[in-house]
Amino acid sequence: MKIALILVFVWITVFCASSFGGELYDDFVLAELSEDVWWAKTTGNATAEVKNGELILFSPNTEDSIFLLYNEEIPPGESITMEARINLKTNLDDTWFGFLQDFPGDSHANNLINPLKDATMFFVSGGGSRIQPRGEDGTTGGDVTVKADEFHIFKIEVTDGEYRMEIDGDKVHSGARTDGKYTNRVIYITPDGFDSHYGDASYIVDWIRLSGPTIPQCVIAVEASGKLPIVWGKVKRGM
Repeated sequence: MKIALILVFVWITVFCASSFGGELYDDFVLAELSEDVWWAKTTGNATAEVKNGELILFSPNTEDSIFLLYNEEIPPGESITMEARINLKTNLDDTWFGFLQDFPGDSHANNLINPLKDATMFFVSGGGSRIQPRGEDGTTGGDVTVKADEFHIFKIEVTDGEYRMEIDGDKVHSGARTDGKYTNRVIYITPDGFDSHYGDASYIVDWIRLSGPTIPQCVIAVEASGKLPIVWGKVKRGM
């Protein structure tokens, strides 16, 4: 069994390195966040912790901040679908997730991040109970009320010419695609993106699914508790 598992691991790793145009699904069954797929960018005492099959993003103080970033940018013109099941267990201040206009720099000060986040995203307020979808060119949909401190499924789908945003399978916003403001689309999730204000904020992420022509089709089978769960393997920047 161990020999067979090793052979499967080697074969799939090679497959990951050479095949794109697929789907990445991570339900966080491994003990740690895969640094080859995700970049957990933090300041201060903020943390990204995998616990009991969930990823907990936590920012405890005003000077702390955290981004979970998929570590490959999506070039303009490429289709991409981002879907995640998240408990927006956050404070009463504003939080957000979706696409940044490009990778953030070394600081999470609001004068740097605000221009980057003026992009396609879900804008969260009311302690996680009100969600405003914001689409291409700054267009917005009406606020959607959801139950706070519960899991909901959020989806952004960008095709050749359109975008569509859904919450729990219901369309909440859509329109014509434009890449005019993007250097690259950068997929991110953050309960607190600023290191200058907002504190004691957290998201609990159950799973994330990404699909599109630039997403690698790769899996690793790992043995855990007598089962073979499917998790995502190594994706190297610049391949």
